[in-house]
Amino acid sequence: MFFWVLKSVKIPTFLFLNTKNAGMKTDIFDMLDFWVKEKRIPRPILSEALHKAFLAAGKKAVQRGRKLEVIINEKEKEIKLFATLIVVNRVQNAHDEISLEEAKKYNKDAAIGQEIQVEVTPQDLGRIASTIATEAFKRALRLAEKEKIIELYMPLVGNIVSGKVVGFEQSDVIIELGDCEAIMPQKERVRSENFNLNDTIRGLLLSVENRQNAPRLIISRSNPEFVKALFNLEVSEIKEGIIEIKAIARDPGRRTKIAVHSNNPKVDPVGACVGLQGSRVKNVVKELGNEKVDVVHWDKDMGKFITNALPLIKVKSVEVNPKSQQATIVVSKDQYQIVVGKHGHNIRLISELCNCDINVLIEDEPKIGPDFDEQVANAKKEMENISGITPEQAEILVNNGIASLDTLLGMDVDELASIEGIGSAAEQILEAAKAEAQKRRIEIS
Repeated sequence: MFFWVLKSVKIPTFLFLNTKNAGMKTDIFDMLDFWVKEKRIPRPILSEALHKAFLAAGKKAVQRGRKLEVIINEKEKEIKLFATLIVVNRVQNAHDEISLEEAKKYNKDAAIGQEIQVEVTPQDLGRIASTIATEAFKRALRLAEKEKIIELYMPLVGNIVSGKVVGFEQSDVIIELGDCEAIMPQKERVRSENFNLNDTIRGLLLSVENRQNAPRLIISRSNPEFVKALFNLEVSEIKEGIIEIKAIARDPGRRTKIAVHSNNPKVDPVGACVGLQGSRVKNVVKELGNEKVDVVHWDKDMGKFITNALPLIKVKSVEVNPKSQQATIVVSKDQYQIVVGKHGHNIRLISELCNCDINVLIEDEPKIGPDFDEQVANAKKEMENISGITPEQAEILVNNGIASLDTLLGMDVDELASIEGIGSAAEQILEAAKAEAQKRRIEIS
C-alpha cells in the first residue's frame, strides 16, 4: 500500500572549517540559507534543528557535559558549547565538577559549591559532529518539513487543490502538489475517469493525516463535497453567504442533485448557480467530465422540497410522514418511468437529497386494465419465467424499474451489479436474459 511521503531530503555532510576556543566557524550557516530559500522552511525552525543536532553531537564529544548548552551566533557564524559545573576542592566527577583553582580562571570570585558556566567546545567536535550531528540534523529537518506541510495544508482541508499526476499505486493516483505528494485512493476516484502521467487535475483535499513518519494527504474527486467546493468557486453569492447549499446527492460520474436556498428574497438561488446562459453550471459540469448536475430550490416543507426536486413532473399528490422520514408521491402513468429513472436511479438520488424514503405510485386511471399491483405482479412473473433468475432476484429487478426482458437486455454488467441484492449475480442474470432472448428469437443488437 502506498503511503504519502515527504520528498527525499538530501543534506551534504557538515564541513567544519576550523575549531578555536573562541568558537567554531562552519559553512553550515550557508546550508541554512539554502534550506530557507529552496525549501521555504522558516529559519527559526532550522536554527532549532541545528541547535538539537549540535547538542546531540556535544553530548558525545565532551567530558564536561552538565547542563550542556549550545550557543549559536549566526551573525558571527560561531557555535560554542557551554557546561554549567559545580565548583569543588577536588574533582571526583569530571562530567559535573570543576576545581576551585580552574574555576578562578573564569571567575576570580568563584567559591566552593557555586555553579559556573564554562566553555567546553572540543577541538575534535568537527570530526564527531560530521557523523552524529548530520543524522540528527536530517531528523530535525524531516520533522520541520512535516510540520510545515501540516501547517500549510491543514487549513486547506475542504478546499480544491491542483496538482500533477506523477505515478500510480495499483488503482491509487499519486499527485504532486508542488511542496509534497498526495494520494487519491481508488474509492475517491470517479469510475469513469482515467488519468495519465503529467495530467494536471483538481480535487478536494479531503484530509491531512498526521502520521508518525510523514503526513498523508488524501484527495477526492468522487466526494459530494467536491461539487460543493466547485460551486463555491463559481458562484460569488455562495462565497458571500447570500446563497446556501442545503443538500447534495451524488452518483459520481453520472448525476448530481444540489439543493440551494437564498437568504435574500431578491436573489434567485437556482438562477445564480446556473448563471447567465448556464455559464456557471457549465464550468462545474466540464470539471466533472460532463456529469449531469441538477440545481433545485430547497424548502423546509418536505412536500414542497420533493416537488421542487421534480421540476418537469406534474406531481398529482405528495404525502409525507415526518416521523418515519417517508413520503409517497403519485404521478401519471406516462411520467412514472421519468420520475423513477433508469433502474430507479433518479428517485434514489432524490430520496438522498431530501433525506426521505420516497415511494412512487401511479395515478388510478379510469380505463380498464391491470392496476399497479397487477402490473408489478405481471412484471415479476415475466422475470421469474426467465430460466436462471430466482423469484428473489426477479422481485429486486422489478422494484428497481427493470420490468421486462427488453429493459434487462439493455443493461451492462456494472449497472446491474450496482443494484443492492444483485451484486456478483449480475453476469449470470444477463446470460440468462440473453439465452431467453435467443429462445424467443429476439434480435440483440
